[in-house]
Amino acid sequence: RAWAAIGRPELDGVITMDVTALSDILDQTGPVESPGYGQLTAQNIVRKVLVDAYRQYPEEVPGNNEIRRDLNDGLRQTFQSLVTDPANLPAVLRGITEAIPGRHVQGYMDDAALQEAVGQMGAQGQLVTGDGDVIGEFMQAGGTKVSIFQQRSIDQTVDVAADGSARVTRRVTTVNAVPSDVPGDATASQGYLGLVLLQHLAHRIPGAATAPAVSYGSAEPLVAPDKTGPYPDGVGGQVMWQGGLQPPGSSVTQTVTYDLPAGTFGTPGKLRYSAVANPQAMAQTVNLQVKVTFAGDPAA
Repeated sequence: RAWAAIGRPELDGVITMDVTALSDILDQTGPVESPGYGQLTAQNIVRKVLVDAYRQYPEEVPGNNEIRRDLNDGLRQTFQSLVTDPANLPAVLRGITEAIPGRHVQGYMDDAALQEAVGQMGAQGQLVTGDGDVIGEFMQAGGTKVSIFQQRSIDQTVDVAADGSARVTRRVTTVNAVPSDVPGDATASQGYLGLVLLQHLAHRIPGAATAPAVSYGSAEPLVAPDKTGPYPDGVGGQVMWQGGLQPPGSSVTQTVTYDLPAGTFGTPGKLRYSAVANPQAMAQTVNLQVKVTFAGDPAA
């Protein structure tokens, strides 16, 4: 709809693939040569395209923005040739299949049968809300390129009471793991060369959650306490949010807490914890760990 609204031809469907998906494809097909970028591999494509190009062709030099756009257009043509070569089909499909769970490939089709197939592959990308717990962490767009180096771990503890109610504590740790060989401004949180991670995290929680709260550790938060939410997300859940600035190498933990009502996880003697997770398409693998106790007894 947005494409057509700016005067472009109406489309029958859209497929998105981010640079991490291209990395997954190259992991199966092997390297390719792309004009201006040289040899691209599964190991170097994300950094070359999203970080190094902005240092090789800084935006303050006239004409460099156009050069980067030309490089990316050449990259598009390179991959178009790669994925449409019948000889590469098995490897390309393996790469795409690898990229779907992390949401690096998503699609929407007007045709109902095609969209059903997209859904069966898990590539539709929508937010999911379950009957039990909901886990979702989403970084909002920052002002620099260093989010691709972000390391994220989610450690959730759930204390389920005998009546099926629960107290949930989620700790989300973010490390601004910019490699030491990436040049830039270690004090800037805006611009292509900034190395400070400016991020807001949107914490998705169940619609039935009560007494929700979010804290930002010892760092200075960007969101005032009366603005953190919760807010309805439009699809059955709620969202809290908070953020801050992280210099290179720094680590910050946000903590989210909330309660779920009696009966959420069963009844006395028949307790069972369940949750749905909504992953964000991250360049680095996110580590998620959930620990559950039932009426005080450790379970898993």
